[in-house]
Amino acid sequence: MLRCFYYMCHCLAQITRWHQFLGLSLSKGVQFESFKILEECTKKDFEKLCDEFYREKSFALLIEKAKGARFFSSKEDLCDLLHESLQDLLKESCSLITVGDSLYPSFLLETKDRPLCLFVKGNPSLLKQEMISVVGSRRASPFALDKSFEIASFLTRLGYVIVSGGAYGCDALAHKGALAHGGEASTLAVFAGGFSQLYPKGNEFLFKEILDQGGALVTERLWHQSSKPYDFPIRNRIISGLCWTTLVMDASLKSGTLVTAYKALDEGRNVFVLKSKAHALPASGIELLIEQGALSFETKEELYGLLKETEVSCV
Repeated sequence: MLRCFYYMCHCLAQITRWHQFLGLSLSKGVQFESFKILEECTKKDFEKLCDEFYREKSFALLIEKAKGARFFSSKEDLCDLLHESLQDLLKESCSLITVGDSLYPSFLLETKDRPLCLFVKGNPSLLKQEMISVVGSRRASPFALDKSFEIASFLTRLGYVIVSGGAYGCDALAHKGALAHGGEASTLAVFAGGFSQLYPKGNEFLFKEILDQGGALVTERLWHQSSKPYDFPIRNRIISGLCWTTLVMDASLKSGTLVTAYKALDEGRNVFVLKSKAHALPASGIELLIEQGALSFETKEELYGLLKETEVSCV
């Protein structure tokens, strides 16, 4: 059931130094055929693209603005909001990376439900470096929190970019560990909502530090889109999809962390879990993943050995 969530795909359309920005926002419930229409129309002009998409019976367009949800009664209404969102993104010097771009991440491109575009605030070149996702519970054990910081710092020194979701708990400690090694940051946070709605607000200082040290913030959502509970498991496919390896530091049986791990396993990626006595309970998500074949580690030396055994080039 954790895997059965609807997802949205978001694109914008307008010519700049990238060829044609795709511009359309899909709501949950859109069928796969609509997704294919978007991919096939990447080289068509904006008006023609809107015409084709607007005729789709399954589109059920819904874009959330700052004041809440809003349905569109006309193609022009849709076009206006997309252009408005594009302007907000350009004002903030955000990059838009489409599936046809050289900067689009190689591993993410191989996933079944890849986003058609990514908005990046900060350093987009991180997306072409070797990445490892580090994820875990918001209410993790002190052991898992300490290890999230330690492992992220260790991996950053080895040259990896740390990917996580910017949440409280293991996510935040992983980002902080990547920032602590000194020099330019090698971490990026992936968000469920737009850049004007960064969540959680309590981590705004951390997000600023990531940008100030040369890291990046990433989303597939339009500028003003807020994040709803169902958006986080949708977002998690990007966290796991960017990387060949996902590290699970702590997880309950009902958690978004397990969604991320399962998405990684579905794509044939590595999932390594942090093993400790605290995880020995039958109800632990860590134990469940181990039962399903995930490899475990207790120290950074053991993790390094696993990485060397299973390394795959991201190029």
